[in-house]
Amino acid sequence: MLRRSDPPPQSSDEQTEGQAPPIRTVIVIGASAGGRAAIGTVLKDLSHDIPAAIVVMLHVDPDSDFDLSKWFRQFGHIEIRETRQGERLYEGAVFVAPPRHSVTVRDGQLGLETLERTTSPRHTINRLFESAAKAYGDRVIGVILSGYLADGS
Repeated sequence: MLRRSDPPPQSSDEQTEGQAPPIRTVIVIGASAGGRAAIGTVLKDLSHDIPAAIVVMLHVDPDSDFDLSKWFRQFGHIEIRETRQGERLYEGAVFVAPPRHSVTVRDGQLGLETLERTTSPRHTINRLFESAAKAYGDRVIGVILSGYLADGS
């Protein structure tokens, strides 16, 4: 488990424009619809002061209006948020992709793209992982709990 042992990050005033904020670690978690319980298991053991921002991409039925962020709140003491376009990442929070959306990370902010109904596989987990790696490099931890075909693998 990650522990708070590093010095605190710089304030946002000390950031250079265009660079990712001084978040120590970003954890990206991807799972197919069957991975909901597995994500809950991971979240229940996380401390509210984990020195990382966590972004969750879970495949769900495109017709579902199920509130994942509300469901995940039952598993722990960490802040759970439904991702919003342009929202800034910060440590100690879990950002959950809303149904029918793809999430990306860029310059410390979350991007949302509405997914159109399609029969071809969408590589939403891959896009999340690739964007986080570009933004945070070796400060990213990727977790695949389950996947569909090549998405996330």
